[in-house]
Order: sequence, then C-alpha cells, then structure tokens
Amino acid sequence: MKPAPRALAMTATATVLTALLLLITWNLLDRSEERMHAFGTATVAALGALCVEPLMKQDLLHLGVISNRLLEMEAVAAVATYTADEQLLTLSGVMAEPVYSETLRLDGNVVGHVRIALDPAAFRTGILHPAHRSMTLWLGAASLLLAIVGAVLVVGGVIGWRAGLLRAPRLPQRRAATKQQQIEEEAEPVEAPPDVRHYLLGINLYNQFTLKGVEREFELSLCTELAEAVALAFSGQVVSLPGLGALIDFDDTDTPDRPFEIVTAGLTLARLLRDEAPFGIYRLGAHVVLQPGDAPLPVDHPAVADVTLLSALARDHTLVLSETLAGSIEGRERMVARTMTNLMLSELTTCGPGAEMVTELATDEQLALIQRVEALKTQRDASESESTF
Repeated sequence: MKPAPRALAMTATATVLTALLLLITWNLLDRSEERMHAFGTATVAALGALCVEPLMKQDLLHLGVISNRLLEMEAVAAVATYTADEQLLTLSGVMAEPVYSETLRLDGNVVGHVRIALDPAAFRTGILHPAHRSMTLWLGAASLLLAIVGAVLVVGGVIGWRAGLLRAPRLPQRRAATKQQQIEEEAEPVEAPPDVRHYLLGINLYNQFTLKGVEREFELSLCTELAEAVALAFSGQVVSLPGLGALIDFDDTDTPDRPFEIVTAGLTLARLLRDEAPFGIYRLGAHVVLQPGDAPLPVDHPAVADVTLLSALARDHTLVLSETLAGSIEGRERMVARTMTNLMLSELTTCGPGAEMVTELATDEQLALIQRVEALKTQRDASESESTF
C-alpha cells in the first residue's frame, strides 16, 4: 500500500518550499568569516615585513606612523607592536577579538611581534549585515514554519505507508550486491592529478601604510588595473592580496622560455607602476611552485607567503626571483641581475634561501620591453578616453 497521492503532493510541496527558502537564505549569506581571515592573515604578514627594521632599532616613531596609517583602514580596529619578550612598544586602537599575530624572525631569532584586531562588522555584506536584521528574522520564522508543516506531513505519510505494509504479506528478503557496490568493486583506482606549474608574481605596495586613505585606495585600484593588463598580455590571472597589493598567477604554457617571459612580465609591470603611480612605491617578487591539479593556487599557500617575503626584500621598482625560478631561466645574459644576501631569505619555506634581484634586461630585450610598456600605456589612455564619452 502506497501513501495517498494527495499526502505525497503536499509533502513534496512543503519540502520544495522549505528547500527553496533555505537556498535563498544560503545565497544571501556572505562569506564574511573566510574573507576576514584572508584579510587578517595577509595584512598582519605585510605589517610584519614592514616592522622588522624599526623593531630592531626600537624606532617608536616609525612604528607609530605605520600603526596609525594601518588603523585608517575601516576593517582594522587596533595595531600593536611588541619586543621579542612580549613587552608592548606601541598600541593604536582597542585590542579585542578577532586578533591576528605575526612573530618576526631574523636568522631564526625572534626580533619582535605584531598584532592587529579586526572589526567583524566591516566584512558583513549579506543577510548578516545589521541593516538586514528584519529580513533575517522573517526568513528564519518562515523556514521554521514550513519545516514543521513538512515534518508533520512526512510523518503522516510514513505512518500510513507503514500501516499498509503491516497489512500486506511480507516478501522473503534476498541478499544481493547492489549495482553501486558492483561498480565500486570493479572500479579502477583513481590516478592522482598531475602537478601543474604556477608562476607567481607578487606586487607589493611597499609604502601603503604611510599613505593617506584616499591615496592608498587609489594606488591599490591602479595596481590591480595595471596587473590585469600585464596578466592579459602574458596569460595570467590576478588575485587581490589584502595588506600587500596583488598577485598574478601565470599559466604554464609549456614553452621552454616561459621563466624568462615571467621575468619580462614582472619588469614590464614594475616600469608601468613606476611611470603611472603618483603615490606608491612598488616592489615585486617572483617564484614558481608545483601544485597538483588544475585548481587555482589558494592565497594561503606557503608559496604565496614566500612571494610576499621576496617582494619585501626587493629594491623600489625592482624584481626579486626565488632561486627555483632563477635557476630555470635559460640565456641568463639577457637580464641584469645580482645575487642577494639577506638573512631573511632563510625564512623561505618552498624554495632554498637564495634569490636574485633583477633591475632591467639586456639592451635588445630592454628596448622591446620599453616598447611593450608604451603600447600598454597607449591602450590604457585610449580606454580612459572612451570611458569619458
């Protein structure tokens, strides 16, 4: 005996309505926790890179300026710096959860600590935002009501179905492997996805915490715009890195000269930023890493942290290469580079403690780079002119 068609229809309707309402609620909910964690992790790491030297010198004035500039960001509630033995040096704002910390090391020795506190309200943009509180209550009440109605109908239908089973003769049970079980038994083991090479270029707005709020926002927007232009020209994707600037994840095109193309892309962007950015000082770092599968490299990957460190160690408007990337470049006479010696390089985790700073390319390649930069400038000017009409 089967449940009555009417009961089944009502049950299905209530279930569908409940699922639909929950789906709407789910879509309205934003990923504030995830975005806040990514912002906090990247920002405190960038702050730590800026504070190493002033912490070692106990330069309270410099530390205070950096802290106050960072505090101008809406999402940052407090900034604090500490000595290696946790003695407070500077504090701006009120330190309260959530707090993100970074321990600063030099040659394996702790030189200090930095902490920031964030304002969770700054990351709420969906139904969790206080302005949508009435909608939250309405959806919650409606979901609860529909869930109760659906549960009552389902229970009633199940009781009727069980009663019909009790009145019907029982069939003998047979043990047989299901089709799914047979498929699982016969299935061959799945091979692991092949490793994919990711060429990473980190763009560090090095002086962002000393800029005014309006200047910083302008520079970050400009940085993203120019990075996207270079990414389009060299087959890459731009990812925003809060607290740093931007990251370009270049595709592996399987061309033997791809590593040198990444160097060219980095120096092209460095020159664009030098010529076009009115307030910002940029430093760039590049690295290459293998990652299983075709999925994008997550921003919390250790290689991204290494690119951040490499960019912080660069000179203004120059490019620092990890030893892994530098070692894969053929025809090294095409670039002007020198080996770096810095104790902070020992903190790299996805490559060796070596690095090279590239300031420009050799004559012929440099002329081609300048022509490419001028072409990108012309393209940008034309795009801006069209947008004004």
